[in-house]
Amino acid sequence: AEAQTNSDGSKEFPFDNITSAIEQINVGDTIYLEPGVHQSPGSRGINANSDAYPEFYVHGSTGDPKDVVLDAQYASRHFELSSGDNSIIAGFKNITFTKGRASSDNNGSGGGAIKIYSNVKVTFDNCIFYRNVSEGTEGWGGAGGAIFLERVTEASFTHCIFRENRVENGARGGAVFIYDDQADGSSPLHLFDHCKFISNGVEKGQADNQEHLSGGALTAHGSVIIQNSLIDSNYVNHNYTNTGEIVGAYGGAVAFSYGGNSQELSSWNNIPYSIFSSNIVSNTRVRVTGYVNGGSISASTKIKMENNLIINNSVSSDINQNGWDSNGGVNLTGYEAPYAPQVFINNTVAYNRMETSSGSSVRTPGLLVGHNNDTGQDLPVIGNNIIYYNDGDG
Repeated sequence: AEAQTNSDGSKEFPFDNITSAIEQINVGDTIYLEPGVHQSPGSRGINANSDAYPEFYVHGSTGDPKDVVLDAQYASRHFELSSGDNSIIAGFKNITFTKGRASSDNNGSGGGAIKIYSNVKVTFDNCIFYRNVSEGTEGWGGAGGAIFLERVTEASFTHCIFRENRVENGARGGAVFIYDDQADGSSPLHLFDHCKFISNGVEKGQADNQEHLSGGALTAHGSVIIQNSLIDSNYVNHNYTNTGEIVGAYGGAVAFSYGGNSQELSSWNNIPYSIFSSNIVSNTRVRVTGYVNGGSISASTKIKMENNLIINNSVSSDINQNGWDSNGGVNLTGYEAPYAPQVFINNTVAYNRMETSSGSSVRTPGLLVGHNNDTGQDLPVIGNNIIYYNDGDG
């Protein structure tokens, strides 16, 4: 699958790895990858910064991402993109990224397939992220089994599949983790459109300190649009062995929160807000020793949630310790006043289950809304939803 050496980058004599190609391209050029499995050392662990690579694109040549596979063999992540004095524009299309690995002893954990930070604008179209892993506690708690975005200018994912990516002994974002510093009142708005998140998860072993796990599929500390997407069979799991500290969870499938001063949340008008629209969230599994806030979804920021199906998600209580409570299959809340305005309309929340254990309570396994906007403005809008047969029994 790797091309021959001593080549010139033409279709007849392609470069033998991605590093060789990216070192030869001009600004704005596109690298086309031939069909096959690309797994040489030169096609993984690629660090691209703005000083050397201000704009580039990498495309699979056939249009089918299953034909062009980048296999990092768990030796490293695939790409790391960062800006220096200038910005980066990059795009990836029709590629499968598999077996990427980020760890504390291997360029730092966070972003098993791709880590992107600072002034970068990036697009992913028709890509597959399969069985990538982030290990350890660095990088926001080893966040982002496949993708890690920190203070990125703009990221767009269309028609992408995230399958069986995981965070091991970390805390959040089984497939994707996003952090944006919104303290200055500005924020990018990232996009996930027509994507699939399937069987991604956060797995935690023994915890030396109390931990808070989130987002078996995605955790966003910032503004994001997720629309027309399937989020199925993702999980948050504490592999409890009767030792260590308590581990809680929020947003078993997807967690939305804010990366700045909560005073910026009091109005729809000052910074972008998240949109969660026309998605299916199903078969999420949460199993932890502590509290659960939002078995499937939690949101403590400005968000509009419309036309979603949230069905058959579950919280297990078999390892619950000391009677910790479970609060809301979908949990819309805030942690500091003034609380964020939130909209939840035209959704169906059905057949979700939260188990109780001795001494614990379950509060509304369907939808739980907690709100106290001191300004009296932009109160939550909840209406025209179907909330049916959600079970809070043991």
